[in-house]
This record gives sequence, C-alpha cells and structure tokens, in this order.
Amino acid sequence: MLDASVYIDLNWAGIIPAFVLLPMEFIMVDLVRKEVRRPQEVPEARRITVCSLSGKQIAQVYEMRQQRWTSALSLNDLLSFQLAKDEGCVLLANDGALRAFASSRGVTVHGSLWVLDEMLRHGLLTPSEAANALEAMCSHGARFPKKECDRRLREWRKQVKGGNEDGKEGDEQESRGDCLEASAGRKD
Repeated sequence: MLDASVYIDLNWAGIIPAFVLLPMEFIMVDLVRKEVRRPQEVPEARRITVCSLSGKQIAQVYEMRQQRWTSALSLNDLLSFQLAKDEGCVLLANDGALRAFASSRGVTVHGSLWVLDEMLRHGLLTPSEAANALEAMCSHGARFPKKECDRRLREWRKQVKGGNEDGKEGDEQESRGDCLEASAGRKD
C-alpha cells in the first residue's frame, strides 16, 4: 500500500522509474492518488495499481474517523491504513502518526528509507544514486531520522569512495545535514 508521502519523496528524488521496477506490486487508494501534485504522473500500468475502497471499507474509515484516537490522521491516512489492513499489505508511509497507528494495529509499515535500501538491494540504484536521492528528498523537506540518514549517506559515500560502485572511484561527501528530524524513533 503506497501512501502519498512516500510517492512524493520518490518523485522529488526523480527515482519513480526505478521504483516501479522493484519486484513488488503497489496499491494506491484513488483518493490518495489525488493528493499527489500531478495525479496523472502516477504510472498505473507499472506496478502501481490505483483502486477504490468498497462501501463497507469507507464506512469503517468514517467510523474510525469519529474516534478521538484518530484525530491526528487525515482521511487519506485512514483510507490507506484500511486498505493495507484488509489486503494484508505492507504500508509504505512516512507520516509518524499514521506509522504509529498502523503498527499498533498489526500492519507492517516502512518508509522512504526502506524503499531506498530495497532499491539498492535489487540493483536499481547505485550507492551514489541512492545518496543523491536521499539528499534530494531531504532538501525538499522530507522528515527522516537524522542519524539514519547520516548513517546511510556515510555508508553509501564510502562505497563510492572505495570504488565498490561499478568499479568507479569517487569523493566521499559529508551529509548536508538538511534532513529534518522525524518523530517517534523511526528507523526507516
């Protein structure tokens, strides 16, 4: 289940074409798709399926929305959660409140950092490309755990410097430090 926050980060970094090559299927709720700046950019045919919730699911979401404990969540957050829960999907989201809510209800949640790790693991990005993508996300206001960003940037730049990226040599660059600290001890 793909929430708009992760899609927006990946889009800012210019890596959607590589993202859709991951050996996974992605689902995005139709109303969440509209949250994306230019919804027509969501490549439906390339492993991102845009779908609607059933009337029953929407009723469940509206019932949840009446509860105090969901006040920090938007309607779209709850729609993404509901579909992930019902489909037994992993939820890809960066919003701290949504992540905590979904995790507390048994839904596995990952964010943009995990997606970058997966893209590296599957050879869809080089360490240099992953570092550049992370820095692009951070420069556009993404909120990730600073320590996790710094660790990844050091590791990826070290791989570039050591010539471990397709035999290329490179210069290690320090983290620009412009990732904003996220809440709730997120690690991905």
